[in-house]
Amino acid sequence: EFSKWKTSKQLAFLINLYNAQTLSLIVDNYPVKSIKDIASDSGGPWEQPIVNLFGNKISLNALEHEVIRKNYPEARVHFALVCAALGCPVLINTPYKAAILDNQLNEQTKVFLLDKDKNSIDTRNMVLRLSPIFDWFKEDFISKSGSVIEFVNPYFSNQATEEFKIEYTNYDWSLNDHSAEKN
Repeated sequence: EFSKWKTSKQLAFLINLYNAQTLSLIVDNYPVKSIKDIASDSGGPWEQPIVNLFGNKISLNALEHEVIRKNYPEARVHFALVCAALGCPVLINTPYKAAILDNQLNEQTKVFLLDKDKNSIDTRNMVLRLSPIFDWFKEDFISKSGSVIEFVNPYFSNQATEEFKIEYTNYDWSLNDHSAEKN
C-alpha cells in the first residue's frame, strides 16, 4: 500500500515515524540527560532496532540514511527529523501531512536557520555560523542548491556570498526537556 502513495505522503509518514520512535526511545529511557546516554554500550540510540517498518525492525539510523535520505532527496528533511537534543530542530506540534508537507518543511527550515543559538550571519567579517548539521549532511545541501551557502542564503536575505567563511557552532546534545527548566 505504501508504494502506491504519493511521494509527499510517503515522506510525511516516514518523518512522523522517525520522530515518534525518537520520542518513544526517550520516554522508555527517561530520565536521561542526553539521547546519547541511551544504549551507549551497544552502538548508541541510533543503532537500536526499534523501528517497525514493513514487517522489519530497523534502527533510527537505517530509517534516516537508508530509507529517507536514500529514497527522498530532500535536504529540508534535516529540519524535520528530531533527535530530542537542544541542538536539533524543534518538534512541531502537529504531524507532517502530505498536502502541506512542502510548506511544513519550508517553515521548519526557516525556524531552524533563524535560531540565533544555532545559526547566524556576520556580514562585516563575512562569516556564516551554522549548525554542524550543515557539515554532517553537506552533500545533501550541495545536491539541492550547489553549496551550503547557496542553500542558507535565502534565509539570510541573500547577504552571503561564496567568499563567506563557514564556522560551525557547537551542537548541544542535552535533552530538550522542558521539565528541567526553572520557573
